[in-house]
Amino acid sequence: MIELLCQISQVLDREDKLKVLLILFLFLVGGCLEVIGIGIILPYLALLLNPENFEGYVLLKKLYSVLIDYQIISNLNGFYIFLTALVIFFYWLKNLFFIFSLRFQIRFNYEIYRRLSSNLLSKYLKESYLNHINRNTSEIIKNINQQTLDLVQAFLFPILILISECLIVLLLLVFLLFINPLSSLYVFTLLGLTVVVIFMCIRKRLHFSGEAISRSRTEANKQVLQGLGSFKTTKILNKEAFFIQRFNSAISDMTTARRYYELSQNLPRFFLETAIVTVMLSLAMLMLFNGKPTRELILTLSIFGMSGMRLMPSMNRILNALNSTRYSQGIVKSLMHDLLIANFKGSQTSISDGAQPIKNFESLKLDNVHFSYTATAQTLNNLSLTIDANKSIGIVGHSGSGKSTLIDIMLGLLDPDVGEIRVNNKLLLDVKESWQQLIGYIPQDIYLSDDTIKANVAFGIEKNEIDDKQLALVLKTAQLEDLINGLKEGVDTIIGERGIKISGGQRQRIGIARALYHNPQILVMDEATAALDNVTEHEFMQAINKLKGRKTLIMIAHRITTVKNCDIIYVIENGYIIDKGSYQELSSSSKVFKTLAQL
Repeated sequence: MIELLCQISQVLDREDKLKVLLILFLFLVGGCLEVIGIGIILPYLALLLNPENFEGYVLLKKLYSVLIDYQIISNLNGFYIFLTALVIFFYWLKNLFFIFSLRFQIRFNYEIYRRLSSNLLSKYLKESYLNHINRNTSEIIKNINQQTLDLVQAFLFPILILISECLIVLLLLVFLLFINPLSSLYVFTLLGLTVVVIFMCIRKRLHFSGEAISRSRTEANKQVLQGLGSFKTTKILNKEAFFIQRFNSAISDMTTARRYYELSQNLPRFFLETAIVTVMLSLAMLMLFNGKPTRELILTLSIFGMSGMRLMPSMNRILNALNSTRYSQGIVKSLMHDLLIANFKGSQTSISDGAQPIKNFESLKLDNVHFSYTATAQTLNNLSLTIDANKSIGIVGHSGSGKSTLIDIMLGLLDPDVGEIRVNNKLLLDVKESWQQLIGYIPQDIYLSDDTIKANVAFGIEKNEIDDKQLALVLKTAQLEDLINGLKEGVDTIIGERGIKISGGQRQRIGIARALYHNPQILVMDEATAALDNVTEHEFMQAINKLKGRKTLIMIAHRITTVKNCDIIYVIENGYIIDKGSYQELSSSSKVFKTLAQL
């Protein structure tokens, strides 16, 4: 727990830590109010039980004189009524303070949750592409939506409750020690041992339950995403039962662990209630057998009884907080590493420009670039090439030859293991942000959100900031005019999650329009026409070829005809550039190119 607390301390900023200090101060005030609330009952009960001893209470006697002088009361009965009203008013004031304090704590906790989950999403979005592809989406969703909430609800909030209730118990112990030291030590020793024994009996399994829930959540999320993400295949192959069975297995493990946690939070109350009744009754018997006067016995037991009424919920909350923090350590253990990075490094890679940002593209140069995803297999080997502004470049090769990896390196998504990349003779790492702003990228797999065509084309732009003229122009270039004209809502048509309501070719064309919307200087196409029919591809390539000489075009294509008009075509095989030249030159000199052309 100490290690996790230290990690959370690193996650909290200066303002958060000041708020924690304020909360601790509120706890101290609250604890004092609790003790005063019980303490004022002592003279009140003593006065009611022994009214003849009124003269012995100096402060009460002075207060009585003041009230008589101002004619607020007229006799002792009126004074009793006044004291009763004063006690009731104090308890109202005390509880209003606790309501305010609780409201402040809850607001603080969920503000922490909002900030941590937002920082975590920012970290995941800004981290390197290589780190991203090595992550599981289910794990990311779990961390952002569930684990950060557990960190607040099952650890941070219980820690605050633990501090608050321990402070109250400590102040009550000090107060009762003044009243009756031996009885106080007897009561608190037995109750303390009860709490320790219960916690020690369940602490180990609680930690395992937290870890089990963390694993099960990831697996349950994975089965939902995979089953629904491959909905057509699942239906056609009749594999619904496969995903349901795996989901049920994960949920079953999670509910078993959760059931144990819920029991651990509720069962201790019954043991504590039994322990408090046992302690109080045994205390009464001990005092009775020791010959305590009846009035003193009644007064002492009244004070201890009221303290017991306050101690029982406090002990229960202390035990529940201990259980919760133990349980949550198993859940959030894997989360803390990412949270620490999110709060102190922002991301694992920085894309801010260290050199003067580039505004106009002149050249891209790769010099002896090597790259591998794993230590055992090299994806790109000793690769060098130069791309000048307003040239059209084609990249061809068999599947798995390294074409898409090369594009990712050019885009700045992957960093080479060896070699360097320069844009306008500046290191790409120094100008990555401004470089990427010059690029329009059309990937092989277009991601479309459950939104309008308009919003998907102008990706990441607020609706009131979308340029309708530019939108119309890129829709025309991407051959989408007929689709838009045939839709009742036009560009405001909702296309469904991942564009499920439109065809594959239409999704590809929306991706093309998206890349063109920002009027990029460089257009990168990674199998951009793979989902288009021959006629649509021909029409699209005609529009793209009109951009030759005005924009830099970089294309990966299966169909060799797609790159036929490129100025230079690079042939890649096993991570090496084995040939380069124009379409005509390669058609006569490159065996690999000839083979690709015949496919």
